[in-house]
Amino acid sequence: MPEFFKRPFKLYLDTSVPNHLFAPDTPEKQRITQSLFDHQIRSQYEFYVSVVVIREIERALLQKREELKERIINIPVLELTKDADLLAEAYIRSGVLPPSSLEDAQHVAIATINNLDAVVSWNYKDLVNLRRIKLINLVNEEMGYKHIEIISPREVIGYEI
Repeated sequence: MPEFFKRPFKLYLDTSVPNHLFAPDTPEKQRITQSLFDHQIRSQYEFYVSVVVIREIERALLQKREELKERIINIPVLELTKDADLLAEAYIRSGVLPPSSLEDAQHVAIATINNLDAVVSWNYKDLVNLRRIKLINLVNEEMGYKHIEIISPREVIGYEI
């Protein structure tokens, strides 16, 4: 078996993932997200967030903000480096993501720059979207980076409908 498959996959959780831990209005997504944070699932992966996730959490109402921080406290936080910022700007400049989605672009760029295996997101409009994933990876290629997978939590836990 190749070395790649012997190590845990490194997954970047964008803000939509911990947000759905506290989303009773979407019970199926909440249930799947809670499973993702279960010890048995977490032991199979290395989770990461970034300063962008922390910044977005800081904008939540006080009680939710504290609950979100508590749930991600043991997850390593990656920085938004100059290289990641330039890559995020390239996604916007090339039209892959609209200017209003700068933070989404930063999530993907940080995961790419840090050589993670995938971005995990509930954002189907801007991220978990085949057309956008192909375009993101085209930009990654043009800028000398590897391809990045963008998947939903459902794919991580192997949830079947």
